[in-house]
Parts: sequence; structure tokens; C-alpha cells
Amino acid sequence: VVADGTLTATGMGPVTVVAEQAGNDLYEPASVTKTFNRPVVLPDKAELLGQWPPYPNGSALGVEVQGTVAYVVLGGAGLQVYDVSNPAAVVRVGGFDTPGYAVSVAVSGTRAYVADGSAGVHVIDVSDPAAPVIRGTVATGGDAKVVKVSGETVYVAAGSEGLVIVDASNASEPKVAGKFKTNGSAVDVDVTGTMALVVDDDWALGGVHVVDVSEADRKS
Repeated sequence: VVADGTLTATGMGPVTVVAEQAGNDLYEPASVTKTFNRPVVLPDKAELLGQWPPYPNGSALGVEVQGTVAYVVLGGAGLQVYDVSNPAAVVRVGGFDTPGYAVSVAVSGTRAYVADGSAGVHVIDVSDPAAPVIRGTVATGGDAKVVKVSGETVYVAAGSEGLVIVDASNASEPKVAGKFKTNGSAVDVDVTGTMALVVDDDWALGGVHVVDVSEADRKS
């Protein structure tokens, strides 16, 4: 736009300006072309005004079902809760967008335990499935990859940190109660009785480790 002798660019990116002047008895006609790039200027602060769908969504990486409620972890979208009472018409009822990358979930009573990658493990109150609330978080050292729960004890396959055992009896202050360091990276875990079976991906010394967890600080 040209106004009062001032040229103003109204678009972003490359802008090409052509200036032309007709000739006369003294001067030949002239034409000059100039191209320059007008950068995109980002605001100092961005504000989310809306989105569609009206909730975070991502890659489904894990699920646990309690009755007619399904708890699904969706990577960057955290924990999402669905009503599956009618399998032909699954309905989302609520969710909580965790700060990390949610990859696994275990549910016990009114709590959901979410393995959130480098952000550790979160204890989430799901007593109201429509409005999950985070109660506490514990750092696991390595990336929390898979989580299993027995009572108020949480077993975490925590990558380079191996098996991490978490005491979640106090939901607001979960704490590490014990660890078992595997040879490589712990990528999965399951628990039966007083034994935890930990899958380690070390190509030479990995495999499945059977760990006695009858005492949280015992390594055998």
C-alpha cells in the first residue's frame, strides 16, 4: 500500500515492489523491481482461543478398563477418560493433559497412575472421571515407560534406571521406596505376588529379570 509517499507491506514473506515512470522529452522510461522478505513477527505471548476437537488428542499408547470406564494414555495428550458402557458409542467424559509424554496407565480404586516419560509418574485422582485431578508426582530418574500397581505400591519400568518401586500411600507425596538396576533399559514390568518380572532390552545381558519385591528396598 502506498500512501503519502510511504510504502507499507501488508503481507508476510517475500514482497516484490515494481516502480515505473513514464518517459518524456528529457528522460527514457524507467522500471525498477525490488524483492525483500518481510519476516513473520510472533507475539511475545500466545493465548489459546480454542481448538477442535475441544480437548487434547494424540497417539493411543495404553489403556486400562475399570467397569464401564476406559482410561487411555495418548502421548502428548496425557490421560483421557471414556465411557464404554455402550461399545457402539464410546463417549469421552474427561481428561488430564500431563506435562510429559504419557505412555502407560494403571488404575486402582479412585487413582490412576500414569507413566509420563521423563516427567516421571503421576498419581491422578479419578474419583470424578469427568474431572481428573493430579495429586502428586514422583521422579523416576529414567524415563517412566510402563507402570503397574498393587495396592498402593507402584512398579515402574524406568528405562536406564531399571525397576523403580514407588510408595504411593500418600497420594500427594509419592516417594521412591526401592530400585533394581537392570543391565540395559527396563521397558516393561508385571507383578505377581512378591515377584516383579522386568523386561530389559540389553542385547547381551537383558531378557526377563525376576525380582523379589517382598521388601521395597531389597534387591535380589
